Amino acid sequence: MKFEKDLVVSEYKAGQLLDIFHEYTPRIRSVFHEAVRYCLQRENRTLVNPFGRPRTFHERWGEELFREAYADIPQSTVPEQTKMAALRIWDRLPNIRWVSEQHDSLDWMCKPEEFDHYAKVVKEEMEKVIDFSKCSIPRDPIRIPAEVKVAKENYKDFVDYKFEVAA
Repeated sequence: MKFEKDLVVSEYKAGQLLDIFHEYTPRIRSVFHEAVRYCLQRENRTLVNPFGRPRTFHERWGEELFREAYADIPQSTVPEQTKMAALRIWDRLPNIRWVSEQHDSLDWMCKPEEFDHYAKVVKEEMEKVIDFSKCSIPRDPIRIPAEVKVAKENYKDFVDYKFEVAA
């Protein structure tokens, strides 16, 4: 719970916020949602994410199935990118001490004098371009920016990390 505040949004208010979002991004429903439905029909209810992982939807044909399908590619891409980055980082930094992996972040420990090097490698691997050519809904490649934060004692003390500038 960040900032020690509970965030409660009613279903009604969430619906209003979604309506505003879609008002400003009308192509989400008119293009992306239609493409998802088309792929489900054409590919026997299966979608493939950018990493080539298929998911077949077994629910009854209807709005619940469509809601899950609309969310699948966006919600599976980020954690798979994180896991793939962790494997590439491990190849480059075999002594890294992983603490945890979440949906979109990696935590590790290292000696203070190693941190700048480790942080550069982690940032570089987390920001690798995601190729959508294998995806059910191809699009241009994207790069998701990554932040690096550091804490010397515990999690509540994380601050943005300032990389050393090469002289």
